[in-house]
Amino acid sequence: MSAGLGVYWSMYGTRFAVMAVGLLVGIISARALGPSGRGVYAATLTSAALIVQFGNFGLSSAILYFVSRRPRRSGTFLLVAWVAGIGLLALGLLVYVTLRRLGVVSDASLLIALWAPAQLTALLQEQIFLGVKRFRQYNVLQFGGRCLGLLAAAGAVWLHPADPFAFVGSQLLADVAILVVGTILLLSTGLGTGLHPIAIGPVARLAFRAAPVLIIPFLLIRSDILLMQVFRGSAETGIYSVASQLIDVLLLLPGTFATVLFVSLANSRDPVGVTARAGRNVLVLSSLLAALMALGGPWALPLVFGRPFEASCGPLLVLLPGAVLLGFQTIIGQYFGSKAYPWFLTRYWLVGLALNLGMNLYAIPRFGAMGAAVASTVGYAAVTCLIWRRFARATGVSSGSLWTR
Repeated sequence: MSAGLGVYWSMYGTRFAVMAVGLLVGIISARALGPSGRGVYAATLTSAALIVQFGNFGLSSAILYFVSRRPRRSGTFLLVAWVAGIGLLALGLLVYVTLRRLGVVSDASLLIALWAPAQLTALLQEQIFLGVKRFRQYNVLQFGGRCLGLLAAAGAVWLHPADPFAFVGSQLLADVAILVVGTILLLSTGLGTGLHPIAIGPVARLAFRAAPVLIIPFLLIRSDILLMQVFRGSAETGIYSVASQLIDVLLLLPGTFATVLFVSLANSRDPVGVTARAGRNVLVLSSLLAALMALGGPWALPLVFGRPFEASCGPLLVLLPGAVLLGFQTIIGQYFGSKAYPWFLTRYWLVGLALNLGMNLYAIPRFGAMGAAVASTVGYAAVTCLIWRRFARATGVSSGSLWTR
């Protein structure tokens, strides 16, 4: 594997540290804001991330794909990242002003309009670091940004206790600061200084093919938070969001492996074997981590997040099996991602999303967080089964040979 096993574990170690600091931010938000304020914060964060996915529209994958093959075009793609972010900012502010004049704007709307462009530019900029294999700088930015977010969260709670919008604003400021630092780092290392012409057509075509594979999974994984907010209110959404955040911890491992795997597959002589081995390792490690969460969750959740969040344990236990399967799919899916995102991936994700949304619309109003958890696990399992079946058929790797390659 061209990237080397050490890169996987250095990336994972950094992301684990990032997630640990993120958990501290989550604990602060839960204890300071309570279930209702935590629900507002989770819904605002999810709304901004949803806008990022649509504003991105596959560009992040296209940047990673082309920069990993043509590193000298990094400066051009850095310019693209900032143009995309500024464009989304202008559009967001226009929508905000329009809605404000109509009197239908919410208190969080301006924060979302400002936060989403910063997240989009940072996301695209991160792909440049990964594409040119500057993993150390990428790790420093990730960890530094999360630590800055922790300091900002503590400051927001100290200055404006129990105010979810002040808390959101603190995270926005931290993200903007680390975005600027990342841009300066790219320019100072010479990665972003050279501008080279690019063929817009191939970049746009790849982005168009990648967009559904980014947007639909996001909707599958995150739509339950927004639907919980609509049907069950902020308090129960806050309780469910804690279980969802812990699932993010579990998905950290496969997400890290998948990031490095995508870059490695570009020059791998044995992409099938590399993918199969990574999938096997992630499946084993994720299963062990899920078992630890299942055993420790009932006593750890109320202890760490507070007694009101004890109810998060039930949804967490239901989500864990689906998250293990989703993590395995994240690895296997990189094999097809390295082949320019064939359209059948979109069909598979649409099946999972349709199943998930249909179940959520029925189950959330009736069963709340437990209904959302069941719907998510079923959706994750459906997509994983479809993609694994396609991978096995395309490569000849069976369920048995997965463990012997």
